[in-house]
Amino acid sequence: MAKVYLDTSVIIALANPEDSFHRVSLRFIRGLQEQRIASVVGPPILLEVTKATQRRGLKSALKIVQAIDRYRIELATLDLGQLLDLVNRYFAYKVAGTKYRIDLLHYASATLLNCSHLVSWDKKHFNQRIAERINRVNSLSSLITLKIGDPIHTERSLKLG
Repeated sequence: MAKVYLDTSVIIALANPEDSFHRVSLRFIRGLQEQRIASVVGPPILLEVTKATQRRGLKSALKIVQAIDRYRIELATLDLGQLLDLVNRYFAYKVAGTKYRIDLLHYASATLLNCSHLVSWDKKHFNQRIAERINRVNSLSSLITLKIGDPIHTERSLKLG
């Protein structure tokens, strides 16, 4: 059964009607809802909301939180010890460098939440090259294999439209 983890870039696009990815993100989230496919975010979103507050102010951060609520996206909790352990395994296997720390938290969250897909507009940090490395570590750890893509690619994969 499909379960989709949303990277912060998708939430930001949903929160901002002026964002160039807003319409596609909205169509995607509505497609998930119509098919009764769960959408979820994990603890890393809280770090990124804090970062948004520092960079753009409280109003911008609150829009992100409101989008999570408005579109009925589950804000899941995880055992932080397990989360950090998996991220450290990713580092040990040289999946990516330290500048990808928050992104690896998203990958680990999606994995530990047993998501089938991780969706992001950030193709630099969420791409097939890194996904292959993530899935290699996940396989060695007997964890789920993630499919990575942007909302357009994932929409096609899940046959939402």
